[in-house]
Amino acid sequence: MTNTNKKSEIMQTAAINAAESAPSSDKRNLISLVPYTACLIFAAMFAAFALFSKNTRLVDLVIGGIAIVFFDIILIRCISRFLTGRDGAEMNVYGERSIRKLHAPARTAVFSVLAQLTIIVSVYAVGIIRNGMTHTLPDTYRLMFYESNSVIFGANTVDIMSKIGLISFILPDSAALLASSTYTFILFAFINTAAIVAGAIFLQELMLIDYDQKIARISVAAYHLLPSIFLMLQPLSGIALFFASALLCLLLARKGRLFASGIAGLVSGIFNIFGVLLAASVFLEARAHSPVFANIAVERGEHKPRKHYLAALIPLVGALIAIVLKLLKIDGLSALSTKPIWFFEPVGSLIAHWGSPNITKPEIVVHILSVIIVWLTFLVCSNRTRSSVNAFTLLMLCLAHSFLAADLTSFAVLSCPFLAVYVASRSKWRAMRIIVAILLIAVLLLFIAFLYIVKVK
Repeated sequence: MTNTNKKSEIMQTAAINAAESAPSSDKRNLISLVPYTACLIFAAMFAAFALFSKNTRLVDLVIGGIAIVFFDIILIRCISRFLTGRDGAEMNVYGERSIRKLHAPARTAVFSVLAQLTIIVSVYAVGIIRNGMTHTLPDTYRLMFYESNSVIFGANTVDIMSKIGLISFILPDSAALLASSTYTFILFAFINTAAIVAGAIFLQELMLIDYDQKIARISVAAYHLLPSIFLMLQPLSGIALFFASALLCLLLARKGRLFASGIAGLVSGIFNIFGVLLAASVFLEARAHSPVFANIAVERGEHKPRKHYLAALIPLVGALIAIVLKLLKIDGLSALSTKPIWFFEPVGSLIAHWGSPNITKPEIVVHILSVIIVWLTFLVCSNRTRSSVNAFTLLMLCLAHSFLAADLTSFAVLSCPFLAVYVASRSKWRAMRIIVAILLIAVLLLFIAFLYIVKVK
């Protein structure tokens, strides 16, 4: 009865705090006009572009218009929830115990290691089926994840850390040279495995602050079953380290350790420059708009001084470093385009490459499907996740494929570290969890068979 009463008391406290923090009816109605006003501005800007652009094809205008409408819907869903004080108020009944407790990390670590081994063996098995027994398992691991020539995550992503992270100012543009010896090869493999395990643990801890254990478990499963796992399994891509540091950043922010969170966000930029966007997540969490977290702070006699907002500036130091190094004419971030094509153009940009010798038509189709599926997932699930998660995801989805080449489009959308959060957030019911698990396994196997294993002719 004690636990039941305590949980009931937490729920009542959360409800009271949420009600007190919510704006008045008149103010809420006024605030709700903000996203609609932003939508009208976007629409007007696009209409002006369509009116005065003489060299743009009709198909580009249609695709751009659809993307603008889609983006406007996302703005209405995400921003209105945040501005009207409804950010995650229904989720925080789990938060108090999870902010203070560590939940069986050993079990998650074992699951993660077994999941990684299963995927590597699956790649090996599919390779044997398609191409016959040509290599041993260790050799296949090196070929598939250090020297991959797969359709989507191939040679352009195996060492992308040396082209997209702050570390690119130090590493050679071809970081694959680092794994030339057997010892360094094994070292990188162990570091990468540990980073994936750490990311799984951080994800579980993060999910248990806002959701129950069942949703947390499906998020860890999704973390290992989404196509992003192939990026993480490429040790020199740095994506496993990026995911782990990004998830740690948000976890620390949710626990109220804001300056440590900012440092984790800065570390993420070492492996992927888009980690600087975590500044938005840290800033939003610094507002301490979680009813449970605010209640704990009051009980401890703590307050949130304005200097805590400075924690959001720490990840931005990475962007400042990159700008200074670029001004000093030091080579780095070679994957970024100096002439970005903005967020509403990814599909139109891909269609513009139809028939290009640099990217095949099947690859273009896969990239377009990746963009559509990830954006739809974000649209459907964003009302079940916190604004700090949504802010980073929205910024990354808008900017990553704007600054990266067309053949890196799938990488741009699938290298978002919070995709597993979105997939799991809609898995409240058991039937839905079973459906999600089956779909993820099916997608993983299809990805291995048709997009990762290249058939030798």
